[in-house]
Amino acid sequence: VPRGEAVCTDGVCGVGTCDDGWGDCDGVEDNGCETETACAPGSDASCTTACDSVGTYDCADVCAPVCLPPTETCDHTDEDCDGVCDNGALSGCRVGIHRTSGSLGHAYGPDLDALEALGQTVEATDYFYLYSEEVPGTRALYRCDKGTGRTFLTTASTCELGTTPQMTIGFIATDDTCGGTPLYRLYSSTHSNHFYTTSAAERDNAVTAYGYRYEAVIGYVYAAP
Repeated sequence: VPRGEAVCTDGVCGVGTCDDGWGDCDGVEDNGCETETACAPGSDASCTTACDSVGTYDCADVCAPVCLPPTETCDHTDEDCDGVCDNGALSGCRVGIHRTSGSLGHAYGPDLDALEALGQTVEATDYFYLYSEEVPGTRALYRCDKGTGRTFLTTASTCELGTTPQMTIGFIATDDTCGGTPLYRLYSSTHSNHFYTTSAAERDNAVTAYGYRYEAVIGYVYAAP
């Protein structure tokens, strides 16, 4: 049997076992194990999944191996091909950012106790989520002091003022890959206050009702960790 071993069943010769890396996929005895396959014992050959991640072969059927996707990791990519990025038991992948208001205007950060200690009123806990570490397609989002106790968020490491940020509150996506939501940035010169929202309706209302000026989409954030 070409590329394999024969077997005798009731006096009839047939294909028994195939050499490593070959399979009898057409059931024809004469050509033996005619199909080359990636399913050789001990093979570490990788494969490309339906969502372009790097998977491994399931060789339950050597003639029709299935490319199994890898488990999800925190990397701003849908690796397991379920249509959702970085989901599952990925503790610490994203961090919740809280939104507060008060005498210091609107303030945002991952430490709710620290924000409340400033006398701020909590408007929303975990208002949006950022990546806790820099991964492909993200960049740092800094909280900067205006010199008056009020703060604002920016992706500029110089705080747009040539100063040093108070802190990095997380890492924001640069596009809407993985279902990111735009984070809108607005500014009121009357109150010297920056305002950030994920709601287009709230953005528009802040402009028409409260005199804010819409500036830009600062980046893309997430509704869940």
